[in-house]
Amino acid sequence: MSRISTNQFFDTNLYGMQLAGTRMLRAQSELITQKKLQNASDNPSGAVQVLRTNQTIGEYDQFLRTITTVRSRLEVTDTVLGNFGNAIIRARELAVQMGNGALNASARQGIAKEAEAILLSMQALANSVDPDGARMFAGFKTETAPVAFTGVTRNGVSSRDWTYEGDTEVRLTSITEARNDFPTTITGERIFFSGYDPATGAATDSIFATMQKLVDVGNGGLAAGESIADAIGDILGRIQTFSDQAFTARADIGARLVEIDATENATENSKLSLLKLKSEIEDVDISEAITRFTQQQTVLEAARGSYARIQDLSLFKFL
Repeated sequence: MSRISTNQFFDTNLYGMQLAGTRMLRAQSELITQKKLQNASDNPSGAVQVLRTNQTIGEYDQFLRTITTVRSRLEVTDTVLGNFGNAIIRARELAVQMGNGALNASARQGIAKEAEAILLSMQALANSVDPDGARMFAGFKTETAPVAFTGVTRNGVSSRDWTYEGDTEVRLTSITEARNDFPTTITGERIFFSGYDPATGAATDSIFATMQKLVDVGNGGLAAGESIADAIGDILGRIQTFSDQAFTARADIGARLVEIDATENATENSKLSLLKLKSEIEDVDISEAITRFTQQQTVLEAARGSYARIQDLSLFKFL
């Protein structure tokens, strides 16, 4: 027969109460935090995986913020190009009207006034800023208005020479780890200008020079030996060229928006998958935690009751 001392009774029951209390507090902590991964020692490999997952989720969040910024920039660009396209349509209509041989000089001057207003609105659109305050079509010269003019006299009337002051570089950004060269801008020289003088590197034509010619013709500024019909024919051909360039640029922006949407969806899905994995590792099952808490609470109460009874087991009470 083995003997159990009073101290052993006390120690055993004390240990039982401490163990039950610790387990109950653990279950209680899980219920409060809703996390079963309280410390790295609880699940070392899981803790490492959660750390890596959090890092990747942070990268996804950064990409999603960038995507939101880029989308806003592209949407504004698309709107500006849409307005520019509408201006070109009206410019073509004015050119056709001015080519009417029945018009007198006064009527052509009236058309020239509207054409000049459209020309200046085109310049304003070309010099638009994006949501970040940068010049939209100036490349890396974000603080420089890309389209400028100088006043001149041409064919006997006041006119303007138009120049491109931006650069030809497209700003790029990362929208995923693999797609780190996504173009966020489009340069004005690609849309509004065409042809280059190999000697100077300057554009030889632009929608602004074309519109300026329309204004000049309406004010009587024909080149020597040039008829109104010839001038209008030249203007309409050039307008078509720049209309095509603006349409192509807008289609390019549309394609980028499609890619942005697809990338955002893919990134969101990848992030959700990681959040689910993270939840499986560290989030507690509420029902299971409540059951364990109740169970350990019951065990603790039983241990306390047992301890109280053991305290009464003394031979001195029977002497």
